[in-house]
Amino acid sequence: MYVFLLVLHNFLRWVVLLSAVAALVAVYRGIIQKRSWGTFERASGIAFTSSYGLQIVLGLVLYVISPLGMRALGMLMTTDIREVEVVFFGAFHIFVMILAFVPAQLGYSLSKRAEANGRKYMWAAVGYSLGTLGILVAIPWWRPLLRMF
Repeated sequence: MYVFLLVLHNFLRWVVLLSAVAALVAVYRGIIQKRSWGTFERASGIAFTSSYGLQIVLGLVLYVISPLGMRALGMLMTTDIREVEVVFFGAFHIFVMILAFVPAQLGYSLSKRAEANGRKYMWAAVGYSLGTLGILVAIPWWRPLLRMF
């Protein structure tokens, strides 16, 4: 079960990143071209925030069932944090990913509620950009890019 969830989490990372790129392209294209907020902007925002939310839930489940997650939690509680991987997955990765979800979700929610197109694009651009930046910082790039069973 653990290996399956780890592979799924790895695969979903790419879905989140691709949907983030689609949302950012839609938003910045709309800003540059002064377009009306439309279906593509809305759908790309939904795809980004939904896949990101699912990724966080899956990551939290992995944290609980992972031997690395439990070991990291134990080491962080005893302040024995000499291993970089333990600190990264025990604290940094999970904290930054959850923290980066907040502006991404706020960007979507506030753009949905805004009346004017300019406001919609502004909220979405700021939220999606900050969320994507957080994701890029917190991804363990040294691990396999495509993990297989």
